[in-house]
Amino acid sequence: MELLNRQAGVVAFGPLKPIFLSVYTGAQAVVAGTPGAPFIDCAMHRNNENYSWSARGTDGLPAVAVTVANITDRIKAGYKAFTEGKLAESGAIFTATLQSATVACVDSKSELDELREQMTVCREYITAVLLESTRREQFKEDPKRNMELAAYLTHCNLQPLHLLISLRSAMSSAVKVKNFNTAASFSRRWA
Repeated sequence: MELLNRQAGVVAFGPLKPIFLSVYTGAQAVVAGTPGAPFIDCAMHRNNENYSWSARGTDGLPAVAVTVANITDRIKAGYKAFTEGKLAESGAIFTATLQSATVACVDSKSELDELREQMTVCREYITAVLLESTRREQFKEDPKRNMELAAYLTHCNLQPLHLLISLRSAMSSAVKVKNFNTAASFSRRWA
């Protein structure tokens, strides 16, 4: 936990407990012994072909529960939910993906760079989901605050399709409050 605090800035570990447990159980195996004997716990390794039984497990790498490919698939599911307007589902997917990324295993510098980029994508979409859900739920009747939150949403680093949707929404909100200069700036960004 100290390593995650230093490297990723994680301070609240309560939400990560299920992920820690799934990583632990995913890297363990239980072998049945003779009848009446207790079960034998053993760690699973991902480098079995290079594993030497004489080393007693000191050079074995643990099995991987979360990979960069898994995170990519989750992000695609989050994109789909965001496109369909399922903000709660999208927010839950991106939050779980960001939490899982903290325990992902990478083997190369390029995978580490990709993982950092994926964490940035998750962060941006979590911010976008919070802004849009707040705008829709709490400030539906307050057009000025609604436009302000729609304008903030346009500054999130989203996919081009999602950015176009947010720009169109911000432009129509600005027109409703007769703020034509701001609507024109959204229109220029859209074009």
